[in-house]
Amino acid sequence: MSVLVYSPGDKGLKQWISEQNWENDTQVCINLKGGTGIKYNKIVLKSDEAVLITPSGKRNVLLELLSGATSNEWEATALIVGQKLATKLAENTQLNTPMEYCRWAQHNASKVHMQETGKSNSGKISLTQGLKAGWSYKLKYLGAIAKGDKWKLIFSLLTLILLLAMPILSRNTGLTGDEILQNDYGKIIYQYYTGNNNIDTQALKDNRFGPEFIKKAKELGSNLATAEDTDRYMHLYGSSFDTICNALIDWLNIEKIFDFRHKINALFGFLVMLFGALIVKRLTGNWLWACVGLVVLFLTPRLLGESYNNPKDIPFAAGYTMSIYFALVAFNNIRDIRTRPLLALILSVAFAISIRIGGVLVLATALFYAALKYIEDIGFKNFIGLKWTGVQRPLFMVIIVALGSYLLGIILWPWGWAAPFKNPINALTAFSNYSGSIRQLFEGVLYDSDLLPRHYLIKYIWITLPIVSLLGLIIFCLITAIKRKISLAVFIVLFAGTFPVFYIFLQKSNVYGGLRHILFVLPQLIAIAVLGYKMIADWIESKKAGSGKLIILLPAILSILPAKFIAQNHPLEYIYFNETVGGTAGAYGKYEMDYYLAGLRQSTEWFLENVARKEPNKKFGLVTYDPGIVKTYCKNDTNVRVGFARYDDRGAMAWDYAIFYNAYMDGSRLLNGKYPPKNTVYSPVVDGKPMGVVLKRINTYDIQANKYMNTNNPDSALFYFEKCLKQDNENNEVLYKMASCYMMKSDLTNMEKYGNMALKIYPEYHLAMYLMAQGYMNGKQHNKSISYLNKVLETRPKEAQAYYMLSVAKANSGKVPGAIDDIKKAIEFSVMQNEYFQIAAQLFNANGNTTEAQRYQKAIQDVYTRDEIFMELTGKHIEGMQIEE
Repeated sequence: MSVLVYSPGDKGLKQWISEQNWENDTQVCINLKGGTGIKYNKIVLKSDEAVLITPSGKRNVLLELLSGATSNEWEATALIVGQKLATKLAENTQLNTPMEYCRWAQHNASKVHMQETGKSNSGKISLTQGLKAGWSYKLKYLGAIAKGDKWKLIFSLLTLILLLAMPILSRNTGLTGDEILQNDYGKIIYQYYTGNNNIDTQALKDNRFGPEFIKKAKELGSNLATAEDTDRYMHLYGSSFDTICNALIDWLNIEKIFDFRHKINALFGFLVMLFGALIVKRLTGNWLWACVGLVVLFLTPRLLGESYNNPKDIPFAAGYTMSIYFALVAFNNIRDIRTRPLLALILSVAFAISIRIGGVLVLATALFYAALKYIEDIGFKNFIGLKWTGVQRPLFMVIIVALGSYLLGIILWPWGWAAPFKNPINALTAFSNYSGSIRQLFEGVLYDSDLLPRHYLIKYIWITLPIVSLLGLIIFCLITAIKRKISLAVFIVLFAGTFPVFYIFLQKSNVYGGLRHILFVLPQLIAIAVLGYKMIADWIESKKAGSGKLIILLPAILSILPAKFIAQNHPLEYIYFNETVGGTAGAYGKYEMDYYLAGLRQSTEWFLENVARKEPNKKFGLVTYDPGIVKTYCKNDTNVRVGFARYDDRGAMAWDYAIFYNAYMDGSRLLNGKYPPKNTVYSPVVDGKPMGVVLKRINTYDIQANKYMNTNNPDSALFYFEKCLKQDNENNEVLYKMASCYMMKSDLTNMEKYGNMALKIYPEYHLAMYLMAQGYMNGKQHNKSISYLNKVLETRPKEAQAYYMLSVAKANSGKVPGAIDDIKKAIEFSVMQNEYFQIAAQLFNANGNTTEAQRYQKAIQDVYTRDEIFMELTGKHIEGMQIEE
């Protein structure tokens, strides 16, 4: 190893370097103080590493924050760099002071080793000097970007374009299913901090908060934010994003609050993409690949589309991705942990926790990385031998990160802050054991979300990440398997991108809505994918010099596919599927489409522009399955009255137009040509497929028919239903209700005829199955009744009502033991139904087990006996009950 010494005052560094004769392991020592007596412990450096020779002494944290350099580095005597870094340094002609050279090294070296000799006089440096020097270096740094690395300049320009573009792209995007609720709850938290006791109880009612919570609003006023919400469980979320938005809306007097929220949301989406690309830079050391990463992240339709209007998962993804980046920076040199990135790490983790308590996962990941870096630094043998030299400072920093980020994370969470350790732990437990369930279309089958196959998320990653990212991940896996070696930085990014998915897989956690709950892992996975392209480029370069960079054409060409989809389907690009399933058109009828209700805006605006506003003096009745969102769009149109209706019960309501979104529907109906229905006048489309419908009422026959049916006049109802059928013979609702009328008449032949016609159109129509089961039970044809109830349970295996009816049908046909098993299942899924315990007691009596009959009878009045039985059936206590052990 040879060391070449250069003094900045001699001649230009670039010229000086060009005159040297380079040998293997040659290092360049930049003599920052003059003289020849530089002493240091020689280190074999990698070509992109550096050594700083500084005096020893305590650090001035404020000076470091203001200037970016430690107080010792202001008096650095030398900077020693490897050959590659020396060449890069030679291109920068604007560095003058030791502090600037030190900051340059921290920005550009893969690792900076510190050596301290002598004593520091840094106490003479004022904070004002530090602030001025910090800004001076920033200006020089920006100037160097413009004059130096063209890819760094391109990255900066792309970042600026993206920063401006994201809020613009968010315009005219639709409200999503959680937004109104989250905005109103964020307002409650904002009122807590401002002391405003004027709680909007009507908004609580509109958002379906329970009567107990509304009662608390009147009692607690602004302190409502500290109360438990046992209906909507909003107290379990930090909701900092919504609180911040409400503060800005109030301070800036914003009128179009949701359009404003979407712009802020989009800026957090920008942060996800920016820091994902910066992670690429950390892994590859190359601004060219950082540019590739930024473009690939932007052209990930699911990430881009959710950035506009997902107020939970996008802000959380921003906090998560920023935390991973700053962990890479802060702990890169475990012996020299910098104050700035450490503070940035604390704030990033705190923000993730302030969105949802699951942010402790990224805290654990960051600390895990710090531990691995320390083990790498001292060596594994020394670690297992407990020779933990120099552990005090890293350990202290880790404790600061853990406590600081946790406490800052819950300070904007009134319920969490009320009991800073107990309540967040309870929230984490509640999320881990979440038992709610919604219907989800997956692989052509409707599932309850808590019964989805374990490979649900893995499959969704495979079919919704663009091919450009999937191929990059495959390349990375293949090359890594061959090399069998990766850096700790790559490992921790890979861990951050894959561990949450595999944890959910192993735990069988309740997830739904495609990638929505794991959007935060996408930047890490995409960073690894871009690294895969870099790895194959390096491999090609090693085989044939100069041709490796051509590999960049591959991600560029493949990115055209999602770019085309985005251009054609904005602002609904989040409904994206890749070419492995034939795109969104190929996935239609097999997977959920507009699960976040974003297409309701297009449908409602079409109705307003083409119907309501063309006749402003005419009153229009409009129904939809989510009236809260539609009312928001129609708030300035006084001639529109918005009501509620389900798609399969729309005929019973009085309306002129109806708007429905395409979510939670069975695949059979979407694919059999019966959807959209014949009275559809508009559909927002993605990839040529309808994402919802605007329906126009053709006549009022169905209203008349429903009135007669509800007054037990089946013959008159059938008269009008027949008229409906002449207009639309593929209306499964009309067919089902005709079957219901025939059941009222005890005409089981026609009941079966029309019931099966309804099931032919909608094979998973459980209401029709229940109807026919009840009809056959009334006709004492119990085997047929049992058959239809089993069909219900094929697609709805947690239907307590089906098990209850099965137990009755089996008991009536003399199958008492089987009836007991079924009523137990009914109790398992609906434990608060007293009728089920009454039936169970009767069945046990009929089976000669009077002891159990008495116990189940007692459970109707005694909560402890009820809970004891529930424990026997399920292995857990009744949710929400505090049972003493």
